[in-house]
Amino acid sequence: MKNLPIYITAIILAVAATLLTQQFSASTAVDQNQISTPSERESIYKRVLRTETIRCGYLTYPPEIVVDSQTNQISGWVYEIIEAAAKELNFKVEWVEQVTHDSMFQGLQTGRYDVICSGLWESPPRSKVALFMTPVTYATYYPFVRADDTRFDNDLRLINSEDVKIAVADGEYGEVVAREKFPSAGLHSIPPGTSYSLIFPDVATGKADVVFALPSTASHYMKNNPGKLKMIDQEVLVMPSSVMSTNVGEHKLKYLLDSTLRHLLNTGVVANIIAKYHPGDDKTNYPVARPYQEN
Repeated sequence: MKNLPIYITAIILAVAATLLTQQFSASTAVDQNQISTPSERESIYKRVLRTETIRCGYLTYPPEIVVDSQTNQISGWVYEIIEAAAKELNFKVEWVEQVTHDSMFQGLQTGRYDVICSGLWESPPRSKVALFMTPVTYATYYPFVRADDTRFDNDLRLINSEDVKIAVADGEYGEVVAREKFPSAGLHSIPPGTSYSLIFPDVATGKADVVFALPSTASHYMKNNPGKLKMIDQEVLVMPSSVMSTNVGEHKLKYLLDSTLRHLLNTGVVANIIAKYHPGDDKTNYPVARPYQEN
């Protein structure tokens, strides 16, 4: 090859390099095609439209979401609102997974379900990992203590003491109330992954002194365990409550569900459903005022 003219040698080398490049590209083309970039993955919004199905992860919160221990049948006012929204869109709902506060957003991120279908309050930390739909009610938290405990009846500020333990569930909004309003008090956490309903026996048996909860949720325990707990009639927090949340970035899905929920609010469907589960003297929920109503 050293006897060939220089220009011929250069041409031969160039052709050889081209052939090698083409062979390498062909051998790797399949592998590259199998790698999907984020922009190429199907969004939750597109999958919901394609399948006409909303896959729900859900928290059990009587009477919002109730699961029958014998039949696994789901009921509750949040359940009915979700089903009503799906009906308006000609969708079906698959209730695929019961979740806990400490793991619910992980399931969204990994795609195990499309929406968390439970009454949740939006907060700055939560907004980093989820989009919350339009609120359908304003929910109230009250303190619950042992029936014979009178320490805080006239002054909730006494809860803010190192001698007091507040029962909390990790990631639940009662924990936010405890940390922000009563920072000196100690926290008694129920084990991660366990049912929120276990928080009330811990107060009744003296493991903790107080729990901040929705009256409707606490009343479910109190009805089945009379004389164990009492509510102190002083609100500690009122917050708008959403019944649906989805993954960050799913703005099209949020708009679709927001529009549907507003329709159910404006036509009175939400109010009628909630009224079936909450008597007139229930202090758990305040209705969302319509724009033309006076405050």
